[in-house]
Amino acid sequence: MSTFVHTYLSDGTTQVSVHGKIDERFDERALRGLLRGNRLVLDLSQVTGITSMGLQAFTRCIDGIKRSQVVFVDVSPVLARQLCILPGLFSAVRIESARLPFSCPRCGDERDHTVPFERGAADRHAPCCSCGTPMELDGVAEQFLP
Repeated sequence: MSTFVHTYLSDGTTQVSVHGKIDERFDERALRGLLRGNRLVLDLSQVTGITSMGLQAFTRCIDGIKRSQVVFVDVSPVLARQLCILPGLFSAVRIESARLPFSCPRCGDERDHTVPFERGAADRHAPCCSCGTPMELDGVAEQFLP
């Protein structure tokens, strides 16, 4: 089950961090009830899983937010995969970034790193490991990025 942590900014932006698994218990009404102002920024870095029923509820919720601009930031790998499989799912949403897994081919260190949600971003914005080696995306870029 997912939970929400929210903040209201003076420019009318509502920032909400979604935590946990998005499933059939996703509380659409609670998320929409947090909205104040004309812009909703959803931090999705802490989403750990999503079921088909959860995806339907989440999509319905986002589609129901008509009066505000909706922005996704730090999309987790599980959601990034869904966005790549179903690219038109959130056509009215601006997706800024994804928080993806990277690993070092030299020492094996692993870490999550935020990259723009765009083709080629995993290569252009890959972090460097503490050993000085450029890290590589832990997976196939097309799984996570358009």
